Amino acid sequence: MSLFEWKDDYAVGDSGVDSQHRQLLELAQLLYNAARDDKADSVVRQAIDALIVYTERHFADEEECLAGRGSPLLDDQRHEHIQLTTELRALCSAYAAVGEGFGATLERWVSTRLVPHMLTTDRCAFEAKPPSATESAA
Repeated sequence: MSLFEWKDDYAVGDSGVDSQHRQLLELAQLLYNAARDDKADSVVRQAIDALIVYTERHFADEEECLAGRGSPLLDDQRHEHIQLTTELRALCSAYAAVGEGFGATLERWVSTRLVPHMLTTDRCAFEAKPPSATESAA
């Protein structure tokens, strides 16, 4: 059973972004499983690196997509992406110190930060309409 399962409620309506969100959850699950199953440190570290690299790539892709759509919430999105990346890096840096509690820490971050980001910030950014030409001129 997967702890971080994709739900249709998470969809923002862009197939590429939704696919990347699914992949983020899958990578978080792989990391969670590696830590829970007490895999070799090198395996856990590879899973950490994969999640961080993919998260950063996803955020860059998402920002590019929002820029192309003219989303007025792009700056808010960038700011939150920086926060989330910083949190994820800190969480993963603490892996050795947290030990057995790492899985719970990762689960808490995914459920209280990553998923709510997809459900609120991402959804709002993708639904926001760029200002019309008359609004821009005013």
